Amino acid sequence: MWRTKYYIVVGTSALVILGVLWAVWWWGSQQSETVLQRQQALERLPAWNEKPFSPADGAWLTLTPPAFVWLPVPEPSGPYLLEVSRTEDFSDLQPLVDLQPLVDLQRPREAAQREVLGPAASAAFRPSTSTEPTPAGNPSGKPAGNGRLEPADSKASAVASHRIEEAPQKEVFPLDTGWRVEVPISVYVPTRPLAEGRWFWRVGLRSANGQITWSRTRQFIVASNAKRWPLPDVRQFRDRIPRNRPRLLFSPEMITKLRATVPYTMEDQYERLWAEAERAVGEPLPEEPPPLETFGPDRDAQFAKIFRATRPPMDAMETCALAYLLTGQRRFGLEAKRRILHFFGWDPEGSTSLEHNPEPAMWMMQRGVRAYDWTYDLFSPQEQRQVEGVIHRRAEQFYRRLRSLPFESRPFHSHAARDLAFLGEASLAFFHEWPEAPDWLHYVLVLFWSVYPAWAAEDGGWNEGPTYWTAYMNFALHFAVALYNATGANLLEKPFFQNTVYYKLYANPPYARHSPFGDGHEYPPGSDCADVMEAFAALLRNGYARWYAQQIRIGPGRGPLAFLLYDPQLPPRPPSDLPLARYFPGVGLVAMHTQLADPKENIYLLFRSSPLGSISHAHADQNAFVIEAFGQALAIASGYYPYFNSPHHHQWTRQTKAANSITLEGAQGQTARSIAGAGRILAFATTAQYDYALGDASTAYGKKLQRFYRHILHVRPGVFVIIDELTAPKPVQFEWWLHSLEKMQIWPEKQKVLLRRADVQMEVSFLAPQGLDFRQTNQFSPPPENKAPNQWHLSVCNRLKGKEVYFFTVLRPFRQGHSLPPLEPRREGSLIGVAWTQMGIQHEVLYDPKTVRRPDLGQLPSGCRLVALQRTNDHATVWIPPCWQENP
Repeated sequence: MWRTKYYIVVGTSALVILGVLWAVWWWGSQQSETVLQRQQALERLPAWNEKPFSPADGAWLTLTPPAFVWLPVPEPSGPYLLEVSRTEDFSDLQPLVDLQPLVDLQRPREAAQREVLGPAASAAFRPSTSTEPTPAGNPSGKPAGNGRLEPADSKASAVASHRIEEAPQKEVFPLDTGWRVEVPISVYVPTRPLAEGRWFWRVGLRSANGQITWSRTRQFIVASNAKRWPLPDVRQFRDRIPRNRPRLLFSPEMITKLRATVPYTMEDQYERLWAEAERAVGEPLPEEPPPLETFGPDRDAQFAKIFRATRPPMDAMETCALAYLLTGQRRFGLEAKRRILHFFGWDPEGSTSLEHNPEPAMWMMQRGVRAYDWTYDLFSPQEQRQVEGVIHRRAEQFYRRLRSLPFESRPFHSHAARDLAFLGEASLAFFHEWPEAPDWLHYVLVLFWSVYPAWAAEDGGWNEGPTYWTAYMNFALHFAVALYNATGANLLEKPFFQNTVYYKLYANPPYARHSPFGDGHEYPPGSDCADVMEAFAALLRNGYARWYAQQIRIGPGRGPLAFLLYDPQLPPRPPSDLPLARYFPGVGLVAMHTQLADPKENIYLLFRSSPLGSISHAHADQNAFVIEAFGQALAIASGYYPYFNSPHHHQWTRQTKAANSITLEGAQGQTARSIAGAGRILAFATTAQYDYALGDASTAYGKKLQRFYRHILHVRPGVFVIIDELTAPKPVQFEWWLHSLEKMQIWPEKQKVLLRRADVQMEVSFLAPQGLDFRQTNQFSPPPENKAPNQWHLSVCNRLKGKEVYFFTVLRPFRQGHSLPPLEPRREGSLIGVAWTQMGIQHEVLYDPKTVRRPDLGQLPSGCRLVALQRTNDHATVWIPPCWQENP
């Protein structure tokens, strides 16, 4: 046996050697720990408000190039290193280069193409002619000033950490081989498309000693038919953005044309603009508001009071400037100037700073930057310096807020999502005057090309609801048109923008009485919705959007986009040829219609179970539904939105008890204002006979509930069967909520309810469970602060507590005077069902929480819990819903 001999050196030399050995060991362990910490930081699970790695591993991409997004590391020692390769070992990488100098060769931009969008030019804005879902020079002629506004302080250089420099002259590398680039922030979008095929990517951090810590390798495939949509190279804008004014939306040439035509082609809109500007001349203006209260409900009420007082006069600031452009009336321009000097005379670091009170800060910039650009020639050099200095400070606040989140990783911030458009417009307006403007514009474009919008996916849905969709699309469209007119970069090629008109069409049709789900759901679509859809119609050449707008009002809307984009030659296209049901996966929304194009005959149900939960302006309403029929609202989302976080809004409107969903005894609902209150759609199907959706809101209640599956089966036309599977950790009463605008008639012994609205009714039959208690009230707790009318609220609960309860409910809207065929219950063991005969067809819906088994149905798939049948004299059809994974 070998024996190890240990020699111990005695004396000072020994201590030195031992000290050196210990230092080497300690340094190595520290280095290993640092590498491990960096790897853990790069590959940690994203927080609720963070975007995960994108492209995801295994993604199939139909848009090229992809936006590369990863999780930020706190205080990185240097820039991130992004590698994208054709080979898994990254052996084909080009030398380290900055990809941003690449020129977009796909979209050459000639000077003549910089004309403002109009009917003739709007066709160039769309990528195809299909309407199917897809994936002012100053009027006086004076030249603009060429002075450059220096930063108000030294802070600007500290935050402009990804400065855009002049593009060096060098050869463009091929994009069908690997490449690497250093990036200062946790997102990168190439300025050239990637070739089709398989790609690998990873991101790394370099330590002070040069060692690189890498994320794991992910792969994605660019489809052969992928649409090309590279990030525009901002440095190429220097020769595109005009140096005279106006720069935003209008050009000097277009102003001349519009002045000669709109008084005749848009007479009503022109006269209304003139009248509104006339009324604004000399109107008293609000004083600079006081600081907000520090905390509590008084702050929210004061916040609402201030923005309601400041928005209208700021709106008039833009209105008067627009009237000046289109009429040439100097008094309108001077009125706009008076308002600009007044509002931009407020302290940008004071009570209306973005950090302290964002509403007046954002509205001032939204309206004021355009108004100043359009009336620039009316300001003296001293006034220009005064106004531009404040605009610069406020624009810098937008940029700081976006970077501090940082928005590229944490885009779930409602107000900051507005900042993108407002900062983008300011950057265009002062592109040649502010050294930071190209950097800011580049940053805005990177965000639009990557993580915007956070509340949606490519399918076009909007998690904050239709009311907020309208406002935010209005913000985005003004920037998109201004960007295109000044640079040729087309933001609307993004699949989200191509598809989002269908969200509005299906989830909030123009004849809707309400606008669920989200804040402001009590309002029907109005003229502002028509304006946005009219703009989409012109920009995308989408006849469905034109039809939508014309259902609300005929003719163009109001505001700058109406005068720029109106095209009377675009025909409206009723959505009679579209599918009657549609699913928006990104926001977990399903719409089921009977006659989408016919307001008087349509019956529709909307169903929500969103993976984004109840954050921001969304509510704790997973697995909730609403029903409208024949032009009337029947089952509604209840409550009002007096102002954000008012007692009524917080304690009623955003809570589960205000929705047509389920609570536990005592109105214990889902987690509010949190992504933890999320749901999901497990299955969706639509056929000529049936629409089906399965929602899962199990985790939205925390530990109070183990399962809440809601099956929605639409038996065409207009019969809805709702089956709820509920499991709790202990016996409990489950409360099944239903809300309406009028008092409901209840027959407890029959377990039947009747809703009425005008001449429309809806029968609601509870076939299971037996032994239900019905409770109805017209009281809110607390009541709305705006004194809005009461609504009616029904809760139906199982009298005997249970750990597992199944609700089986049939909802049938009908017109008063029409009779409904009787329902025939089916009960056999654990099986629950219902049958009825209508127009010679016998319908039957069967549910069994174990599995449906009946000899006349033949062999059904194992685990099949729901079956629908239709029988005639000589034919029988059996339908089962699509399979789903209970734990995907």
